[in-house]
Amino acid sequence: MAALVIPSLASLAKAAYESMADRTGGHDLAAIRAMSPLDRIRYRYMEGDCPEFAAALQWVTNWRPVTILLDGRHIHECVMAPDGRLLDVTGWTSLEQYAALTGLSGVSPIDGFPASFDFEDDTDSELLTEAVGAMRHLTWAPFNEDWFREMTFRPIAGVDIPPPSASDPTP
Repeated sequence: MAALVIPSLASLAKAAYESMADRTGGHDLAAIRAMSPLDRIRYRYMEGDCPEFAAALQWVTNWRPVTILLDGRHIHECVMAPDGRLLDVTGWTSLEQYAALTGLSGVSPIDGFPASFDFEDDTDSELLTEAVGAMRHLTWAPFNEDWFREMTFRPIAGVDIPPPSASDPTP
């Protein structure tokens, strides 16, 4: 497999816009377009592509995958750190914080993700590369902390993530 290039912040923001345009059928595009690049990325991985981001988090950290349910329906994916904290694109979170953020009550976690990704597949590998690239650009904890950034540069089975370079963002 050829080495993949970690996308720039601008290209990730564009991909987020395109992904959300596809998901919304063209609705709310002006609001998405007005967002900062980081807000577009956060929006993408909270409002539609959270399975891809959560899968990438699980591959990078090897932490327990968790699906959040509301009345038995899957509504979000994240990972659980060994200390019990949840992690998604917004950073450290909890069921209570997620419920407050979304205005939902009665959320509950289950282990695992409803979907699986084959990172040998070029499409899934590209999704992982975008998600890992997004992690490298996020400016909030834990994504901007050295210990976490180092994890995003570790080899991942089936994916040839390029090593750090001078063009990578610094925390």
